[in-house]
Amino acid sequence: MKHPGKIVPFLIVLGLLLAGLQIDEAAAAPRPNPPSGTSEPIRITGIRHQPTSSSSRVVIDLEAQVPFEGHRLSDPPRLYVDLFGVNLSRPLSWKTVSIGDGIIDQARLAENRPGVVRVVLDLAGPGEHRIFSLPDPPRLIIEVKRKDGKAPSDQVGEARTAARRLKIVIDPGHGGKDPGAIGPGRLEEKEVVLDISLRVKRLLDATGRYETLLTRSGDVFIPLEERTAIANSHKADLFVSIHANANTKKTARGISTYRLGMNPDQDAVELAARENKTSRRKLSEVELILKDLVLTSKSNESILLAQTVQSAMVNETRSLNHNGSDLGIREALFYVLVGAEMPAVLTEVSFITNLEEEKLLRKDAYRQALAQGIVQGIEMFLQESKRVTSRAN
Repeated sequence: MKHPGKIVPFLIVLGLLLAGLQIDEAAAAPRPNPPSGTSEPIRITGIRHQPTSSSSRVVIDLEAQVPFEGHRLSDPPRLYVDLFGVNLSRPLSWKTVSIGDGIIDQARLAENRPGVVRVVLDLAGPGEHRIFSLPDPPRLIIEVKRKDGKAPSDQVGEARTAARRLKIVIDPGHGGKDPGAIGPGRLEEKEVVLDISLRVKRLLDATGRYETLLTRSGDVFIPLEERTAIANSHKADLFVSIHANANTKKTARGISTYRLGMNPDQDAVELAARENKTSRRKLSEVELILKDLVLTSKSNESILLAQTVQSAMVNETRSLNHNGSDLGIREALFYVLVGAEMPAVLTEVSFITNLEEEKLLRKDAYRQALAQGIVQGIEMFLQESKRVTSRAN
């Protein structure tokens, strides 16, 4: 590394972007004082709790990212984080949030000294923690996992054993203030993928075999890491994120399906940077940091899910998109897939920036065919993974 001195500032400014990055007992902070030249302290505007299947998260909403420092205490077990250069909005002053999920008992907010707010988590017992900030919207996330917590188990197998309905989370990309890609005829990605996702849910619900959840059912903005948190908190068996592709080359067209991976091609790098709302340079730096991390324990199952969904979407739309291309399954570092505790894929249903495919994406018949393909791919995956499990046993 030619410029090692740039790594820590990069991590702080970037806010560790990924929930998968582990942090030591004390979270790094650029300085223990409010930022110089700041006339007004940055306000904390909210505090929220996000459970997952294996951990507990407290999210602190902010007006902007700020320096922070975290410490762990053992008797009684608690974790505190100091945020510098901030103050509390009046409704949050000395606020206590009861959680009681077996990991975190409660969270407390108070001004520790002028310009410094302390967040204290009273813990149910010893455990591991990580603290990271995210920029859009600005927020600090404190995640705690029980020390004796086990890694996520094979939920698909457990679901079949328990004879319960499988839980499938469908994630319509973008939404709210984030329109996603926009076609030459001004068609917005967020509208297209929400409509397709609603169709997928209706088709899955009609079988009576699944419990289907949407990360959003309307035109609202949901941060990337909260989408997989929704799936994890509901102990979902599958996660499918639905998007429409974009390219500066207006002739680009076709269908592709992605899994989380560290070996993207050039087009995948461009696409991931767009979907992640970051630059190619920053994405490359994050990739270097993540090289030694295990991205997901569900990698093989995600490959199979990508294969079946991709194949079914291409087959279902072939009669409508005569010039369509099967771009196959690929891998890239999509933040929306990081941290998923189940097989997870991201589909790019067509190029909204291609004039002909944008016209197709406006049509009910094409949207329905894409939805049918996704559903068929999910059911093919479940059948195939069942056969693989049977052979392994």
